Amino acid sequence: MIVDELGRLWLNELLRSDAVAPRTLDSYEYNWRTRISPFLGEERLADLSVERLRRFYEQVRNSRMVRGARASQADGRTPLSHKTVRQARVVLHAALTMAVSRGWLPMNPVGLARLRVPTSEKRRYKVVVFSRAELEAIRVANIDLYWGPLWTFLGFTGLRIGEALALTWEKVDLEARTVLVDCSVGRVRCREDGAPTRTRLALGSTKTVSSQRTVPLSKVAHAALVEQRRQVAAIGSGSGRALVFPNASGTYQDTGSLSRRFAAAQRRAFGHGWSCRGIHALRHTFASLLIAQGVAPKVIAEIMGHHSTQVTMDIYGHLYTGMTRDAVATLDDDSSPSPSAGAGGLGPSAPRDRQPAGRDNVVDLASYRRRVPG
Repeated sequence: MIVDELGRLWLNELLRSDAVAPRTLDSYEYNWRTRISPFLGEERLADLSVERLRRFYEQVRNSRMVRGARASQADGRTPLSHKTVRQARVVLHAALTMAVSRGWLPMNPVGLARLRVPTSEKRRYKVVVFSRAELEAIRVANIDLYWGPLWTFLGFTGLRIGEALALTWEKVDLEARTVLVDCSVGRVRCREDGAPTRTRLALGSTKTVSSQRTVPLSKVAHAALVEQRRQVAAIGSGSGRALVFPNASGTYQDTGSLSRRFAAAQRRAFGHGWSCRGIHALRHTFASLLIAQGVAPKVIAEIMGHHSTQVTMDIYGHLYTGMTRDAVATLDDDSSPSPSAGAGGLGPSAPRDRQPAGRDNVVDLASYRRRVPG
């Protein structure tokens, strides 16, 4: 059996079993078509040695997609990122796991072929966030515009854009100040016509089971929803099961056009010389604000819908470094109660007004990249 034959069987099995979300299946198919098939498609499963897989990683890293055709690094383009190569490795590993379970391979060779992070990637991997002042500037500059409440809501709840666009009023409790997140909207491939490039907006499950959660609302986020309800009621699509953030027709808004609108919202706040950031930066900003207030990683993971606390620490863990120093420093405070001062006397808490380390708008992940086998 060759690799491409295994890939077809594996992807068809996922499609029949409905084991993954449509968008996840789309990403698996894309990785197979563009990263795995061009380099390993004709290889026999028995020929997949550790050395061959390591060469495969390098082939993927030094390739680029140009309108559907591959171009080598020789054309002056930079190599693909470690994250992209890792995604291809994860997909190949999953397919070969099925081969092992069916007795077509004695063991999965991908587990032995480790994927190392280039030193240059460790230095440049960063997540961009807004400072609290920048977030407020965006809110004020767009307060009278239809999508203004959405930017504020995302920045003060940490919802993914697809989760916010799928939100309906019946899942919003303004009195209890909570929202229920249990689905997401996004683009998926149109499978009925067999065209790999045609997509459509579709409602589906959240990114992971852990992403299904109830999110508490701050006063700012609550006020944004109150304003949004007034706006959608004014255009006649704000009652019953109506969407919280619909487009002008009362249906799901496309995230592509929203990216352009968010860039315009930033330029409205900061001018045309501003380097615009993506919508997902609002989610990272919310997490950084919670960390600045000393919120525990487990609580942040639950609010953000992360699969585990480890995911939270892999992304934002280094922001806690200064806080741990401050917490220990409280033991040197003469006003701290002694152990005999009473049960639970632990002294004053760590300062809760600390801002993220380094520049206000950049979170460096070099020390806390997620550790994935290989």
